Parts: sequence; C-alpha cells; structure tokens
Amino acid sequence: NTIIESILQLSRRERAKPLEFPLAPWLVEFAAEFRRQYGQADAESLLVEGIETTLIVRFDPAQLHQVLWNLCTNGWRYGSTGGQHPRLVLRMGEAPPSDIPYLDIIDNGPGVSPEALAHLFEPFFTTNAKGTGLGLFICRELCQANKARLNYLPHETRGCCFRITFSDPRRR
Repeated sequence: NTIIESILQLSRRERAKPLEFPLAPWLVEFAAEFRRQYGQADAESLLVEGIETTLIVRFDPAQLHQVLWNLCTNGWRYGSTGGQHPRLVLRMGEAPPSDIPYLDIIDNGPGVSPEALAHLFEPFFTTNAKGTGLGLFICRELCQANKARLNYLPHETRGCCFRITFSDPRRR
C-alpha cells in the first residue's frame, strides 16, 4: 500500500509553481517545525548555517518542504551511530565561481555504503526492510521539476551530505 500511495502521489503531483524567495528565513522556519515534530527543542539537533546570507532561490516552496522533510527524516533515522543522537546541519551558500545557490543537508551517521551508492536515486532501491525505495527518487524528481539538482556528496569526515543546487536565480 505504501508503494502504491507513493507512486500515485508522484503521478498526481501538481506541476511545480516555482517562486523566488529568501532561503534563510524559510529554512529557519522549516528547522523549527522539524524540531517540534521530532520533539527536539535543542537547536544543536538541527543547525542552520549561512543564515546571514541573502540567498534568493527559485523553487516551489511546498515541493522544497517535501524534499527537505524527506532528506531530514532520512538523516534523523539513519544519522546516528554509537548511541549518539542524530545531528543535522542545513548549510546554505553559493558555489564558486558561478555563485549559484546551494543547500547541503548533512548528518553525522555512517554514510552511504559503496554498494548502495550506485543505486541511491533508483526507484524501489532501499536498504530498509520497511522502506519503499521511493523517497530519494521522488526528491530528485521534485528538484528536477524545479530546475534544480539533487546530488550525494561524499562528506569530508563521516555522515551523508545531499546537495540541492538551485537554478541560477539570474536566469528565468
């Protein structure tokens, strides 16, 4: 049932209605909502970095919420090791030399295994017996519908880093 519901949701989703908006205040609000949902009043559980920047992004806010919620939930679920509490970081910035805005979603977990890496965004691929394998696939599809890219970046030390590279706000 979950797989069927996910497929129907993907096929019925409304067309992207991208809007230009400042990312920092939107992310601060998202982080507060996510912390409330997971009972984490501690700001250290989900940090937002780069809020001093004035990044303007072009994305459907409802679809960005869906993408981030899924990525953060995955990070929360798989991002703890050795009895540590999961810790998520949402880091925004501009990629040099083009200054195109990006958002990194980083967790402190064990990272993605080399075996799973090759299949990460494929539909129905999952390492969780209760998963559908559609979450990352849908996230990538929603990003593409908004002319953005979703990629996995190897993290310097450990954990996962997914990067949303937004469309260039200077181009329509």
